[in-house]
Amino acid sequence: MPTIRFMWVDQRGGVQGYEGEVAQGVLNDGRMTPRSPDFPGPAGEFVQLSDDHSFAIEPDDPAPVFLHEGLRASMETWMYPIQSPEEEVRAVTKVRDAVIQLAESRWAQGGVLKTFDTVTRTERVGAGVAVVGRCVVIEPA
Repeated sequence: MPTIRFMWVDQRGGVQGYEGEVAQGVLNDGRMTPRSPDFPGPAGEFVQLSDDHSFAIEPDDPAPVFLHEGLRASMETWMYPIQSPEEEVRAVTKVRDAVIQLAESRWAQGGVLKTFDTVTRTERVGAGVAVVGRCVVIEPA
């Protein structure tokens, strides 16, 4: 049975989570309403985030993430093309800083409840290679 994560916001405005196992068929639907009396989260429907969101939230263990229907997740992304492996370290720093600035500007606009750490990785983009940074931002729906 696959492991999944649920995420919601508590009364203090902090993002909370719960990890559990579900039948494979649940993942095919993309929506879930936990009914167990042991579930610590709020009532309501939870919607599955994309695989990219799940990876950016927990890159070492990207289990599917289901976010409470009262929240919305978006992703701040920045890409920096590189020509050689020597450019990669400099590009990672530039990309990370750019994504942090994007996320901080979202905070300044108000309404953001949580931003996750920026995740960077080198990816094939078209015919080239780029360092891509991503940061998930959680806010009210």
